[in-house]
Amino acid sequence: GNERKNQPKGIAFSVQDYLELVDDTGRIIRNDKRGSISANSAKLLTRLNIPQDNWLKLTTEFGKLFHGPVGTL
Repeated sequence: GNERKNQPKGIAFSVQDYLELVDDTGRIIRNDKRGSISANSAKLLTRLNIPQDNWLKLTTEFGKLFHGPVGTL
């Protein structure tokens, strides 16, 4: 059968949670900003089963880790 048939569309979190995670991540990555992963963003990463260290590696080294298209076609 089709393993994707019963999967939900998209990821179950709010736009606000996503934007907070993006903001937190940007503040960590930029040298001129002070920041860390907020408690809310940490909970979101936990729900997605992504350790914080892995998230930061994926966001800072994306081009090194992936070569070619990423996502569904």
